[in-house]
Amino acid sequence: MKRLLEKVTSVLRSEQRPESTHHHRAGHKVFVHIDESLTADRRLQKYQKPLHQALMLAHLGHVASGGSVQGTDGTIHWISLELQLRDLDGALHFACGKLRELGASARSTVKYQHAGSTVVRPIR
Repeated sequence: MKRLLEKVTSVLRSEQRPESTHHHRAGHKVFVHIDESLTADRRLQKYQKPLHQALMLAHLGHVASGGSVQGTDGTIHWISLELQLRDLDGALHFACGKLRELGASARSTVKYQHAGSTVVRPIR
């Protein structure tokens, strides 16, 4: 929980930086739900870093944060990533393809806002 709070604080601080540092920001926030039980370090190595690097190299966006959902017994039930993407067409398609390549299961989903509605769909 402490790491999650530190990450949220970090994200909030980055949103308050001067305009010159906003070149990493993209237009669409996308929440990724990955049905996998991974520790924070393993999530970072398996999904966050490679996806972030791929998105940045392609100039399509970046991974803004990641998290884990734990049960009351401390076991991790699933993990999440928050992406900032340039668009909901090519960049989202690219990100979903990369997630599949990295091993995300067919039960994984993306969630985003489109035309005033919340869309939840499999990463396909």
